[in-house]
Amino acid sequence: MRVRASFIFSAIVGLMSISIGCGSKMSSSSSSASISWQFSSAAPELAQAGSGAGFVMGAHVGIPQVQTAAGAVLATPKIKVITFTEDSLGTPLKNMVSAFAASAELTEMVSEYGVGAPTVTTPTTSITNATTGVLPAVVSDTAIKAYISANFSTGFLGAADDQTIYIIMFPSSIIVSSTATAAGDFCKQGVLGFHDQYVDGSSGKKIAYAVILHCFDFPGLSSADTMTTTTSHEIVEALTDPYVNSAPAYAGLASSYSNWGVYMPGLEVGDMCELFQSSIYTPVALGYSIQRSWSNVAAAAGHNPCVPTPVGAVYFNAIPVLTDTVSYYDPTSSSSTPITASGVTIAVGSSRTIALQLFSDAPTSANWTVSAFEDPNMTYTHGADLSFSFDSTTGSNGSTIHMTIHVLRQDVYWSAEPVWIVSTLNGVKYYWPLLIGN
Repeated sequence: MRVRASFIFSAIVGLMSISIGCGSKMSSSSSSASISWQFSSAAPELAQAGSGAGFVMGAHVGIPQVQTAAGAVLATPKIKVITFTEDSLGTPLKNMVSAFAASAELTEMVSEYGVGAPTVTTPTTSITNATTGVLPAVVSDTAIKAYISANFSTGFLGAADDQTIYIIMFPSSIIVSSTATAAGDFCKQGVLGFHDQYVDGSSGKKIAYAVILHCFDFPGLSSADTMTTTTSHEIVEALTDPYVNSAPAYAGLASSYSNWGVYMPGLEVGDMCELFQSSIYTPVALGYSIQRSWSNVAAAAGHNPCVPTPVGAVYFNAIPVLTDTVSYYDPTSSSSTPITASGVTIAVGSSRTIALQLFSDAPTSANWTVSAFEDPNMTYTHGADLSFSFDSTTGSNGSTIHMTIHVLRQDVYWSAEPVWIVSTLNGVKYYWPLLIGN
């Protein structure tokens, strides 16, 4: 899925924010590639750990695992970077990719999925659009594939290789489009990058590639940091789901977690973390801004699934106990067939009380606060569809809070109401999705 912009409203931070995408297409079940959190360097990442011997993590519903469709990952990956001489960010990108490929951060993100350490290979020298004559002022995704294959023939990219990710960063002077004309300009759609694959006609090899664009900057980040953050996301997903069309790998959740697909811009390992406030950070040893990624190992252990996590951080959350299957419609799809997902069924005009299980992976310094809000991208045109009340708004590991939800009206777009449950302590926020069906 692609890196795309989305509107974020005052219910969260009152800014336009960015979502970073995944494979070749927007997920048909995920028109909510539309909600993001502010990338705020001011927000603290660490909760102070409290004291207590014999700590036992509270009972809770399990955290999702990103599942594989049995496609291959890149076990012995290589990366080739293609930039253009007119692009001032070309050299920083090449330096970042070399550093990220050798970093402990990337190893922690992808090794559990069977991905080996990438080798960054030539070319690392830029090419000039004006002298190659290959790229026009407007280039489509189809033309990008042809361009890569043409450079296998010229020898610039060497022989076609199905273990290599070919990363191309286009300067702002080139319009990258979803169509053959500027009308499909990805920048005007809010897209900052994507990864995809195709089969090279001459060699028959499956070719994984990623495209990085210059459109606009993440709020609070420089152009260089925006570029490196986008690139880190696409590298991780191209390593763990390289053949997104012909043989998808890590890109989906079990049906019991199907409600997550309503909220996330995709279900690859990068998508699962991109909405959260602390996803984007700059590791001191690396020196480049990157995005954290989903870890099945951490999730299975009840830890923060978005890794790497800060040393000493405590993960805490409130997870609803769900017993229903609800139906909703994807407003971005032409299909009239409802989609089913895990959630809570409440008739319009009625209320229902559900249990929230609170847990943490270490003692916290105090109780945390629990709240809920509707996805603001679903309500900004017509106001609230729901109201919430709690028997308590604070708790700690092992507590159960009861939340009562009242449905004022059915959402006009989804025929269901997406909700985020928020746990807050010392400025740290963790989120959990909940879908209300009518």
